[in-house]
This record gives sequence, structure tokens and C-alpha cells, in this order.
Amino acid sequence: MADRSVVRIFDLIDEGRLASAEGLLDAALSKYPDNHAVLAAEALLLLKTDQLDRAREKAEALSEQNVVDGRAINALLHVLQHCCSWEALARTYERIKGIQNERNMMENLLQTYVRMGSYDMAQKTALQLYRRWGDSRYQVWVVQANLCQVKPGATDDILLKLSSKMLDTTILTANGLITSSTSRMYVEVLHQQHLYNEAVVYLCSARGATVGVPEARLELLATTLHRGGDLARANAVAKYLWSRQPDNWTFVDLYLNTLSECDPTDVALELDGPNEESRIFVQLSERDRTLTDALYFCHTLQSPSSSSGARRPCRGPFMAELEILLRQGDADALRQKTIAYAKRFYNTACCFLDLSTYLDETSAATIYTWSCSEMSAEEDVLRYHARRILGLRCHVAMWGAAREQQPDSTSMDDLLRACRNAYEEAKPLSAQLAWSEEGLFDGYITAALNIVLHAYHATRDLGWVERGLLLFEGVDRKQNNSAWLIYSVCFAHLLGLADVEACRQLAFKSVQHDTMSHIGYWPLLAGVALDEACQWNDLAWEHYRALKKDCSLLRSKVFAFVSWPAMKDVQEFERRQTNSIARVVCAVHRIAAALRRCQTQRNVFDLMRSEEHTMEEAFEALCTTREMELTDNTDWALVRSLVLGNIHGEKVKALTDSLVGMPTREERITHTRQLLGSLMLLHDVALLEEYRVQLANDSKLKKAKKSVASAPTKPSMPKFLCEGRFDSMPTLPMISSIAPTLLEFVRAQGTCAVMPHTTAFDDALQSVVGSQRPYDFLFPEAFILTTLLQVGAVSALPILAWSKDLQNALTQLHDLCPEKRAATAQGYARKLFEAKASRVKALLSDLLRDVVAVGRRR
Repeated sequence: MADRSVVRIFDLIDEGRLASAEGLLDAALSKYPDNHAVLAAEALLLLKTDQLDRAREKAEALSEQNVVDGRAINALLHVLQHCCSWEALARTYERIKGIQNERNMMENLLQTYVRMGSYDMAQKTALQLYRRWGDSRYQVWVVQANLCQVKPGATDDILLKLSSKMLDTTILTANGLITSSTSRMYVEVLHQQHLYNEAVVYLCSARGATVGVPEARLELLATTLHRGGDLARANAVAKYLWSRQPDNWTFVDLYLNTLSECDPTDVALELDGPNEESRIFVQLSERDRTLTDALYFCHTLQSPSSSSGARRPCRGPFMAELEILLRQGDADALRQKTIAYAKRFYNTACCFLDLSTYLDETSAATIYTWSCSEMSAEEDVLRYHARRILGLRCHVAMWGAAREQQPDSTSMDDLLRACRNAYEEAKPLSAQLAWSEEGLFDGYITAALNIVLHAYHATRDLGWVERGLLLFEGVDRKQNNSAWLIYSVCFAHLLGLADVEACRQLAFKSVQHDTMSHIGYWPLLAGVALDEACQWNDLAWEHYRALKKDCSLLRSKVFAFVSWPAMKDVQEFERRQTNSIARVVCAVHRIAAALRRCQTQRNVFDLMRSEEHTMEEAFEALCTTREMELTDNTDWALVRSLVLGNIHGEKVKALTDSLVGMPTREERITHTRQLLGSLMLLHDVALLEEYRVQLANDSKLKKAKKSVASAPTKPSMPKFLCEGRFDSMPTLPMISSIAPTLLEFVRAQGTCAVMPHTTAFDDALQSVVGSQRPYDFLFPEAFILTTLLQVGAVSALPILAWSKDLQNALTQLHDLCPEKRAATAQGYARKLFEAKASRVKALLSDLLRDVVAVGRRR
């Protein structure tokens, strides 16, 4: 009977009918409480219902037992993997390798050690696998496990020497496993030991052909020669590569960086291979010494014959010419060639990005003048508009960040009108495009947005920002243009608003919740779009919570199928994500946001208990001693690419900072510390109230059951997060006004006399009401304060007096006149102001209702 019940339960879980499975499982547990398959099904159901902690607890307990049932083992392994219970999973594989296929179980055991980062045990298991079954793949795993134990930057580690020896004499042989991955691994290991000559010998041998296609092999060879200081041979190889692929900028960069007056010791460099295609002969006498030689070779590649057969114009040699002239310092020649490049490639979408590094005021002015010329009879209308947009971009890119480096306001107004009129003229040309595509000439509006940004940065006049939002009136396809959406979000943020629609359309996914919070999260907070901000935090937390499992899985996949260099990238990615500032901010803000979902005191108690571990982890991460370990993964390159100018220059960086308006690293860390301190204080006050309620309930129960011999067990004192941290716990400004009273209450564990009420709290609240940004107080401080008043001990704390102070402040905020700019705003800005006002009113009404309810507490 137990078997039939278990099969039915597993079938229901597989079908997703979890409610039905839970009913059958309850019945099965009551009949067969010790059945391994039933217990495994219970753990699996808990996992499917997203109760990870309970699922982990049940599965780890079951893993300690001698489970032999096949269904139970499979379910147990599945739960342990998804809960990242690596130690329990390893023990389970060790125990069952004699029951199921031993080789498969040992391979799974090895992968488990990799996923938990125990590379010494992975190496031992891989060695056992090789000795038992003799598969060369296991030798590669031994090497990779050794390499994963090498510290970053180490050059003389014994494991490096052992790994290179094994690769050379055992793996990269006829009886070994010669693949592109193992070959590259050998070269990388030699690089880390600075054994560049040995790497060159290997790459030139027949075995070196297994590194990859000829271009990949030659690139690796040129890089090795460059690192080893053999610039002459490196330049010859890079020149050979560039001649084969003129548009590949990696080869251009390698070629220019290896120019030298050194002479090669050999006449030629011969790369051996198993077939004719893999044998390559490089004449070393053809290498170049100076930038003049490079310029001559560049002109050779620019000839029509060099790019014959190409499906698009070959830009590489022409861009390389600009780079060479820049390095030579020949300003006049560079200016002429920059203009020539613009006239040749202006119809290419990335033409401005190509030019931006090399433009100066003269070349930009010449290009702008050329772009303003009328369309000739033979010129295509699409090319005409592409020419005009390029000219506008070059013109605006040369403006400085200061007001005196920009045109006067009248000229800017004229240019904005010209951009708008040109866009309206070109808009019908995009009518035949698919609905999901960007318009062909959206660049006119993007240039206008840059004009507005320059003016705002120089004057700090928010009127320019409102004009920027007005540019979106009447445009087509805004939802398809990510640049417009980002500008809309940022301009709204500067006005203290939130463009919720644009944020939704950007639809950031997964790791972007870590790298794009400056565009996604902080603008939502500024505009009091708290529902969307909470949703952002929930999605971000899903990414962070799955990070350990996802990275461990990625490690095992890379370990099994790729190579050590990729493993290093995975480890660095995991390190940066684990130590991310955005991760700590998300963890703490998410708890504060969850307070609004707490309808009763019991909800608050449960929330505080469930988040204890998260708060302690955040506190450790924010300790002064560990602060420097935190990494800021914010992706600034995307936003900087939207600002017209040299993306590497100071002007673009300054304008990007003005556009985004994100709190600095120090500000984010300071605010998060204050918020965490406030939440830890709330935690202790809440659990003291829970303890008091439990004592009172037990006392009532004891009186009701006088005849019962055994009295109810006295509840244990809760865990205090503030204990031992009183001196290192900053709190948010409003909460700091009552923090001394709360800390004294916590120190006394709730047994102190009634605390007196002072005017400090009311004074702090009135300073917020009269501030320039009063609504910043609503999240997270108002959330914490209302919850604190709901769960604080009325008998010891001046809860009722505080609630009156808070009610008075919230009423004043509710009655505040709309922001001055809201009355004069037009178009899209007015819509955003109205949406914010509606959200603020609704939130204040909710908060007031909760605070009024506190007045009824006794």
C-alpha cells in the first residue's frame, strides 16, 4: 500500500497538482511515518512549494539514514541539489555508489565537490576514477582540479608545475585527450608561469594546431610573443593576421603595440600541423618597425583589392589610419582623415562612435557644415538624413560641460527646433518598418536629448529637463528605443518622478538587477513608485538567492566540458556578485518593503524571525573591516554610450553622472547601514513584544488548567540582534531621535519603567515636513515607524504619544500643496507629476490609517 501511495504522490507532484499531492502525503505520513520514499516525497513537495529551508532540513535528515529505495534516492538527490546541500549530497553519493552504477555515482560525486568548491576532494575523486577506468577525460579533471586550487596571480605554485607536466607528457599525446580546450589550457598554464618560450614552441608544433582555427592559433602565438618581449616576431604574426582579417580591431591593436626597432633572429616562423591547411609560414622580414611603416601598410589594406568580396565596407584599415595618426601626433593629417572617414562611412550606424575619439573642434565643425548642405539630386534620401544626423552628433559632441563652452540659449533653442522638424520630416520613412523596430532616424531626437543634457549640466535648471521630456510628445516607437527610454527614466528621476512605463519597457532581467539599478531601482524610489520598487527587489532577490545554485551548476558544467580559463571567469563573476553592494542594498530594502504586507503583529514577528540570518549577513558585509571587499558592479558603459562625446573623456563621465543622479558608493553604504540598524532595532522590539505576549498567554493557560500537573514550559528569551552592537549601529534620521529610548528598552529586555516622551521625535518629523524632498521620508522610515508603533510595548514605551506625533506629520504631508513644478508642467512631465501625486496620496492614506489604529492599542 505504501508503494502505491508513494507512486501516486510522485505522479501528482510531476503533474504540478501540489494540493492533491499534499492531501495524499498527509495521509501517507500518518500511516508510514518512517517510510523513506514517503519522507523523500515530503521533502520534494516542500521544495516544489518553495519552502527551501524546510525542504533542506527534511532532506539532510533523510540523507543520514540508510536509504536504498530507488524512488526515494532520486527524490532525495534532486532536493539536495536544488537546496545546495553539498555536504549531505556528497555523503549520499558516497553511500549509494555501491548500490547504483558506481562510475556514474563517482562522476556525480566529483561534480558535487566542484559545485561546493572543494577542489582537493574533486582531484582525489578524479584520480580514483582514472585509476579505476583509465579514461583520459579523468586526467583532464585532475589537472583542472589542481589548477582551481592555485591562488590568483601565483607563478611558482607546485600545482602549476605538476599540471603543465601532466598536460605535456600525458594528456596532449596520442593516447591522451588532445582538444582545443586542453591545448589552450596548456598554453594558459605556461603563461601563468611566464614560460613564454615553451608556449611558443608548443604553438609552432604540430600539436599546437589543435588550439583552434589558424586565426585563433596565430592570435595566441602573437600574444605569447608579445608577453615574452619578442616584439619583432609578434609584430610579424600580428601583421599577417591583420592582412587576413582587416576589420578585426584586436589584430590592429596587437600590431600597433608590437612595433619596435628590434630585429628578429630568424628569417621565418613556421607553424607545423597535421594537414596543409594548418601549416603556416610567416616571413619575419615583412614585419614593421615604426608608425610610418604601419601607415604605409594601412594604405595597402585600404586598396579596393584588399576588401574585394566583402559584404560591407571594410572600415578597419581606415580606423587604424586614424589611430596611427593620433599616436604620431600629426593633428593636421588626423583632422583631414577624420573628415574623409566621415564622408566615406557616414551611412554606417556606428560611424559617430568610430569618430568620437579622434574628433576635434575643426574637424567636427567641417563635418557639421558638410552635413548641413542641401540634398543633391542624385543623393538618396536615407543617406541625406544619415549625413545630417552624423553632423549634429559631431557638432554637439564638441561642446564642453561648462556654460561658456556651449552655445547661447537662443542657438540651443534653434537647434532643438531643427532636430524636431527634421525628425517630423523623416518620420514617414519608418512607416513600413515592423512595429517592434526603432525608427530609421530616431537619432534626431537623441541628439536633441543630448542638447538638453548639456544645458542642464551647465545650468542645473530643471526647466531644461522638462523640455527634454516634452521631446517625447508625438514621437513614434518610443517603446522600441532603449536610448529614449533610459533618457526618459533619468530625466524623470531628476525631477523627483518615476517613469514607470519606461522602466517596465526596459524589462531588466536576472543579473541586470545587479548592474542596472541606477536606471531601474533608484529612479523608482525617487518617484515614490514603491510597488514597482518592491517588485524590482523581489526579482533581484530571486537572482541573488539562485546565485549560489546557478554558479555552482555553471562551475560544474565548465569543469566538465570547457577549460580552466573559463573557470577563472566564472569564479571572478561569482566573487563580484557575492560581494555586490547592490546585493546588500536589495537584501535590506526588501525586508523594509515587506513590512507593508504585514497585516497583524504575528506577521511582523514571523517576518523578523525569518529574516534574522539575512540581517546578520548584511551586518557582517557592511562592517568597516569588510567594506572594501564590496564591489560596485554598476554598468556605466551603456549610459555613457548615449552621451555625445569621447566615451573615455571626462566630459562624458561628468554628464553621465548628472543624468543618472545615483547615490554614490559611500552614500549607498551609509544609508544601508542606517536602514539595517533601524531594522535590527525593530527586530528586537518586536520579538520582546512577542515574548511578553507568550508569557501572558502561558499565564492565562496555567490559570485555566490548575488541575493539570505539568505547567506549560516557559518560552525562551528571543535572540537580540542589537546585543553587542549598540555602539556600531547607526539608524535612520527620524528613528535616531527615538533610538536611545528603544535601545534602553532592549538592554533592559522590556523590564524597564515607563519611558518618558520628549519633543525630539516631533522636532525631527517637522524638519522633514519642511524639507525640499519631504516624500523621501515615506520609504523606508515611515514603513519602519508605523510597524514599530504597531508592535512596541505600550506599557513601557510612549507609543501613543509617538503615534500622535507621526499622525500629525503625515497629515501635514497629506495636506501639502502639489510641487511647484507640477502646476506649470506640460505634456508628459505633467502626466508623471500627476501619477506621483496619486501614489503619494494613496500611500499617505494607508499610513495614516495604520497610525490611527495604533491609538486604539492598550
